[in-house]
Order: sequence, then structure tokens, then C-alpha cells
Amino acid sequence: MGVESVNDVPSRAKLDLSPCRSLDQGHIVNLIRRGFKYKLDPTAEQEVLFRQFAGACRAVYNTALYQRQNFWRQYAARTGGRISYASQCRELTTLRASFNWIAAVSQTCQQQALRDLDKAYQNFFAGRAKVSDTAA
Repeated sequence: MGVESVNDVPSRAKLDLSPCRSLDQGHIVNLIRRGFKYKLDPTAEQEVLFRQFAGACRAVYNTALYQRQNFWRQYAARTGGRISYASQCRELTTLRASFNWIAAVSQTCQQQALRDLDKAYQNFFAGRAKVSDTAA
């Protein structure tokens, strides 16, 4: 796989240092954010693996979302708690044992998909999420 650096930020660029944060002792810390972009050129075999990882993670995320949208009442009545990242991770183990195509992919990215969903729910119920008018 070829990796090409597509960094278009010059090393001596004029940076906006306006977002500053003061410390307790009166010192000012300037926050400088600099990003790098890389363009991947995967082989055909690597592209298949990327798609397999993405498909399995998407399936885990969508299944977990479906559970949270449709089964939270039954889960609360049965356990007295709410559906959480930890409870869905326990179910991920069972799901991986049932489907070889999900087990073939690293569980780390699948757990991250569950973390992302849990964080989205936490942000929504804390009022930090932006809800679009087109969401149905």
C-alpha cells in the first residue's frame, strides 16, 4: 500500500493564535492545531479488508442503534437498568460467536462503533447534540 503525504500547511504559516487559555499562575498557553492529510493507495486485497471492516462495524452500529430505539423498554423492565455500552459489549461477544463474518473482523473497531453510539446518546440526552429538522 502506498501512502502519500498531502500536507498543504507550510511549516512557517501564519497561525491564528486567538484561541488562548489562561492558567492559574497567569501564564497564557497558545493552542496551535495543525493537521496532516494522507492519501492511501491500498492494494486490491487491502481494499477488500477495508470494506469488510467497514461493513462489520456498520452492521454492529446499526444493530445496536436498532436495539436502543426499539427494545429499551423491555430491557429496562427485565433488568431495571438502561441499555449501555457495557451491556451491548456483552452482547457483541454473543453476536461474534454467531456470525463468522463479524468475528473475522477485529473487535476493537466494533467496540469503537458501540462507544460512538453510546456517546451520541449521552450527548443527545445532555442537550449537547445538534438535531436536524430533517431527521425522521
